[in-house]
Amino acid sequence: MPIISRKKIFLGAFFLLGFIFSYNFHLVKIRDNYFLAERAFNSQKREKGLGGRKKIFSWNAMIFEFQEKNKFSFWMKGMLFDLDILWISDGKIVAISKNIPSDFSQNIVPDVPVDKVLEIKAGTCDKEGIELGDEVKIF
Repeated sequence: MPIISRKKIFLGAFFLLGFIFSYNFHLVKIRDNYFLAERAFNSQKREKGLGGRKKIFSWNAMIFEFQEKNKFSFWMKGMLFDLDILWISDGKIVAISKNIPSDFSQNIVPDVPVDKVLEIKAGTCDKEGIELGDEVKIF
């Protein structure tokens, strides 16, 4: 029976994880903060978002990417934890909705059109100094 080298196993795992993450996740950098952002890449994922999940870590996020800029409406339906919502246009934060409670019943809409939205754990903006005008890099 042939022995598979550790190098081959490592390379195989690396390429498999790379493929999985490149499709479902982005690495997002804001200031010195990195977030592993799950992509909401279809209408079902966009509608559900982070709803139904029990918690979110400070380094987790969900990113919504749109083909055209608009004032997209978001809700907290099914949310079990509070959020900060970053509204992004052309790679910059143009609006921030902080500490949105999980039981918030109204729609959340930015004042300006955006092409991306990043949902992160509530309080992260204040804790990490994330503010309007910050550059958002997506890898």
